[in-house]
Amino acid sequence: MKKLFSSLLAITILLGSINSYSQTPAEKAAKEKADKAAAKEKEKADKAAAKEKEKADKAAAKEKEKADKAAAKAAEKAKTVTTTAPAVKPAPAPAPSTAKTKTVTQGVNKSADKAVGTDAKGRTIYEGPRGGRYTLTAAGNKEYIKK
Repeated sequence: MKKLFSSLLAITILLGSINSYSQTPAEKAAKEKADKAAAKEKEKADKAAAKEKEKADKAAAKEKEKADKAAAKAAEKAKTVTTTAPAVKPAPAPAPSTAKTKTVTQGVNKSADKAVGTDAKGRTIYEGPRGGRYTLTAAGNKEYIKK
């Protein structure tokens, strides 16, 4: 008898819990309606966020364009700055000589070393960061000058 009673009690509890979780058709419809409304609100919020992002991107592009124009204008202005120097008469052309002349070509200085003068051959002398002085060969290599 106790077994029968306990099994009836378990079945009653089980059926009662199942019924409490089941929904009526009206409840299902209300839940679906609420889900659709939430989905629409989320979609609206996503569209608004996309529009705001697009506006921000356009504003950033305009600011960048303005900055680029200002930089270009400043660079152009720096190029066109002219100084007024007294007119220098050009030196008379040297008389043509019959001796063979050797032209000295210099390489391009790729370092930030400063030029300190020229040597007897007309090459530019540079001074390195630790005080060493050198000229550049035609190939662009450094040729150090002995002290």
